[in-house]
Amino acid sequence: MADGRDPDAGLLTTAQREEYDAAWLAAARRSWHPVARGQDVPVGRPVPVTLLGSELVLWRRADGQLGLLAGSCVHRGTRLADGTVTAAGDLRCPYHGWEFRADGSCALVPQLGSDRVPARIRQPAAQVDEHAGLVWACLAPPGEEATARPTLPEADLPGFRRHVGAPIRWRAQASRHIENFCDIAHFSILHTSSFGNPDVLGVDRYSVRRTETGQLLLRYVYPGRDYLSGTAGQLGPEMLITLNYEVQLPFAVTLREINGPGTLVFTALCPVDATSCVVFWLSARTDGVELDGPRVERAETEILEEDRLIVERQRPARMPLARGGEAHLRFDRFSVAYRESLTALGYPDPPRPLSGLE
Repeated sequence: MADGRDPDAGLLTTAQREEYDAAWLAAARRSWHPVARGQDVPVGRPVPVTLLGSELVLWRRADGQLGLLAGSCVHRGTRLADGTVTAAGDLRCPYHGWEFRADGSCALVPQLGSDRVPARIRQPAAQVDEHAGLVWACLAPPGEEATARPTLPEADLPGFRRHVGAPIRWRAQASRHIENFCDIAHFSILHTSSFGNPDVLGVDRYSVRRTETGQLLLRYVYPGRDYLSGTAGQLGPEMLITLNYEVQLPFAVTLREINGPGTLVFTALCPVDATSCVVFWLSARTDGVELDGPRVERAETEILEEDRLIVERQRPARMPLARGGEAHLRFDRFSVAYRESLTALGYPDPPRPLSGLE
């Protein structure tokens, strides 16, 4: 955690937290996660990123190819993000000048002169890809992934226009964020200053469908407000908001039609560790209409900030997956389906929290 204190201290023992976190991180290693916005990775400048407790270094070559390596040099543990990118597109260590290719092989050890670099000198490399304005990484070797890299098919349409928002650090488990993002029941309670309608507290029955490829689909029509047309201090007009959720496990969601036909919001999480994450998100249109970036940024970050203040204080921070861990009612159908899907992917259920009230 950023302040050095585990959020579940006092609820779980140190041994319980360590055992759970190791199992959780092992499960998450087998999936793809965003680590940066593409626009934040310029040609020729190393960028430090953290994924699943691992410090990594990301860079872009002149030809657009990305490299993602372990952040500490195999020679003497030097921070490679402080290095430079050579004209050939390799990453150069700032301490002894060793140069590494994107696949982790060592291209140059200056101290060897004309001698060949031993093949055993390699910097650990991770899988990396770029899609929908985000840079994605997977720490599992190719072929050992539990889930495919999340995709946004609309990103390839000629009329696709997007605004990729500023990433936001949450002191909350990635699964807690996804559950919150798809939780219809809190809209009319928490978000009444934006799109929520305080006059409609009931939640109609809905269903959650699992696809053959593992996605969770949920459709709901919510009588809310048009939060993009509102002005400061004034709510937008009432409108029926169509919510078409597609959850790509474990931590990516596409929300289609949120602002009318041809619109969507996409969010995907970078699990920094077992109890914190970075929220990556974008708002887009598929009809060629340009977005008002500043307005979208203000509206979405306001909503996300309301959610963050709640979710960061949920306890235990490590989300229970078993049905007996927390109370569920009929409007929690998505939460139940999502937690069951995480269990199927190998995510652990945390130990029962300590309590003196039982």
